[in-house]
Amino acid sequence: MLLRFAVITLLFNQLYLVSYGQNILSKTRYTIPESGEEILKLDSKINLYQAGDFYISGQPNDSVLRLLKEKNLHLVINVRTPQEMALLKKEGFDEEALLDSLSISYVNVPIGGEYGFNKEAILEINNVIKQHKGNVMIHCRSAGRATNAWMAWLINYQNIPVNDAILLGREMQFNLYLEDLLGYELLFDKKLK
Repeated sequence: MLLRFAVITLLFNQLYLVSYGQNILSKTRYTIPESGEEILKLDSKINLYQAGDFYISGQPNDSVLRLLKEKNLHLVINVRTPQEMALLKKEGFDEEALLDSLSISYVNVPIGGEYGFNKEAILEINNVIKQHKGNVMIHCRSAGRATNAWMAWLINYQNIPVNDAILLGREMQFNLYLEDLLGYELLFDKKLK
């Protein structure tokens, strides 16, 4: 009887660790700032910010990507649309080829334009982040969409309260124009679904 109880307990613990432990791993693998003071602005020209293990940025150039490679950058998530990137490539900058030559993983998850703003994009970003170790860059043209995508990821996949994510985002390129028009900050008190 005691042996049966021990085996059942061991199986239960293993199932618990497999289901719950994977969530813990994905939540603790990356360092996320606890306050806006921990977010560093590294480059004002392209709005490059460091937020723990994440770089949130406007369009990076060759020298920025090479520098971040030395700082353990392993994944670049580009939320610009293919049309935007085609124009950039036409101007002579092939981001994907450069990252390939630097052995940095690259994923394009378009947000905005004809692709809209949707939770499926954030789910795709989460799935990509879960598969990588090392620092992650999320970028768009000016860091606005990238900041919002990172905030949505924090809320939906790291269980960061909405107000905390907004406070972090305000240190970067998040701006709720309604607040400017009203003249005061809005408070959010629940997690978005």
